[in-house]
Amino acid sequence: MKFPARVLALGLAIALASCATVPPIETPSGRPEYSISGATNDEVQSYLLERFMSDGWMLKQQSPSQLVLSKENASTLQNVLVGSQYDPTTTHEVRFIFSGQGTEVRIFRPVAIVANEGSAFEQRNDLTGGKAGHELWQSLVRVEEHFEQRTITASAGS
Repeated sequence: MKFPARVLALGLAIALASCATVPPIETPSGRPEYSISGATNDEVQSYLLERFMSDGWMLKQQSPSQLVLSKENASTLQNVLVGSQYDPTTTHEVRFIFSGQGTEVRIFRPVAIVANEGSAFEQRNDLTGGKAGHELWQSLVRVEEHFEQRTITASAGS
């Protein structure tokens, strides 16, 4: 009996994924989130837009409380596993959700892989709990470090 290529690829991906472990995200919710002091919501959004768009991400939606960016998925394996005959190419979607006031910004950051984007058959697969979520949490730490360094530099100049 022959197995379709997708079933074989899915089995291989599950086998490989079960070997990899991701350390837990060190936040109260266990999901990517971070508080940034010394910056306003607009400053953080501007910095994130500049940083992500220079890495090839496209802006999908922006509001005072949310920033949504997407990028075409370059992973052949993910496209085979999640894509469809209708649209074999998937996209990664990062959503920044902002809360807080003044110079205290709290960011929550889910990430998903999206198949059949923009169609009636759109399907989202949450990647927040895995490696992608951990990498995004680490990038939030770097964003906080950017604003922390900016504050230190401004204080030293005074």
